[in-house]
Amino acid sequence: MTNRYQRQTALKHWGPEGQMRLKNARVLCVGMGGLGSPASLYLAAAGVGKLGLVDGDSVDRSNLQRQVLYTEADVGQSKVEAAAVRLRALNSVITIEIHAEHLNAQNAISIAQGYDIILDGTDQFSTKFLINDLCHQLTKPWVYGSVNQFEGQVGLFHSSESACYRCLVPQPPQTPIQNCAQAGVLGPAVGVTGTVQATLALNWLVSGGGPHHPLYPRPAQLQVLEFAGHFQSRTVRIQKNPSCPTCSRHPASLKLQDAMTVCQAPRSAALISPKEFASLRTGSTQYVLIDVREADEFESGRIEGALHWPLSRIESGQLPAADSEDATWIFYCHSGLRSQRAAEKAHLLGVQDARSLQGGGVAWNTRGGSL
Repeated sequence: MTNRYQRQTALKHWGPEGQMRLKNARVLCVGMGGLGSPASLYLAAAGVGKLGLVDGDSVDRSNLQRQVLYTEADVGQSKVEAAAVRLRALNSVITIEIHAEHLNAQNAISIAQGYDIILDGTDQFSTKFLINDLCHQLTKPWVYGSVNQFEGQVGLFHSSESACYRCLVPQPPQTPIQNCAQAGVLGPAVGVTGTVQATLALNWLVSGGGPHHPLYPRPAQLQVLEFAGHFQSRTVRIQKNPSCPTCSRHPASLKLQDAMTVCQAPRSAALISPKEFASLRTGSTQYVLIDVREADEFESGRIEGALHWPLSRIESGQLPAADSEDATWIFYCHSGLRSQRAAEKAHLLGVQDARSLQGGGVAWNTRGGSL
């Protein structure tokens, strides 16, 4: 088997020692969809000793556009069972453990406690919150991933060392969120995001979780990947919140809970389409238009009349002043994902009517607006 891993053991700072760490490592993949598919393939190919797969769904034909682990012959089969067959065929010497169920507050600890790191391949806030709280309770690191339309997000969290996910998103959104079927998603964007997740997990394992190792991935740094137009990425450093509902508490005092009802509500009320926004601009409704992109993006082009107020300021609790309390607040970014977070945060900060421009500047340009 030495020859199998030669290309990676030849890497500086990896070597036989790093490969042995992978052989002894245990990774739990929660969600075997678009993110879990490429992530698990690369983890298995790299020689991670044990992979746990958690998913209660079956393969649907609509999954095949982005869930590259499966084939047409797998449609109707359990995802974890079909995934296990494919991964064992890729690497027969690793151990695959399957859990044909959804992760919840009742089974989370019994499933996760035997693993070193958890990889999040889910598409629901409820499960991401659960994974975050679970890892704080068990003092484990986890790799977050999320994709919406043309934008992906990736980050490694380890609450014993730095900020956790709920320092960024303290509470489940009160406004509805579209899923992939409603909003659409670019298949390769999901693949790249899942591959970056696998890279973070591998680097963590090879580094032994040691901050002084050259491959150590710094926790609480959110990578935002934008795939519409020309590819670009940026890094957002998440600050630890001393009042965080998770990591400000002692791990032993934290009680796991589900938040399915809140997180699965439909989100149409929080969105405004480009057509609706164009109509609003010509009417009498008072509105505030806020561009939440970075300064260089704002300078390169914007919607006429937009106020520049970066997402980082909103997430830190700062909002611009509005001329009227009854105004409709409309947030926009490049593709719509950052502006959704801005609208959610603004609502939590007291804005009654906070909306996100659906599809962001990309959709506005497509419609014929200027940016």
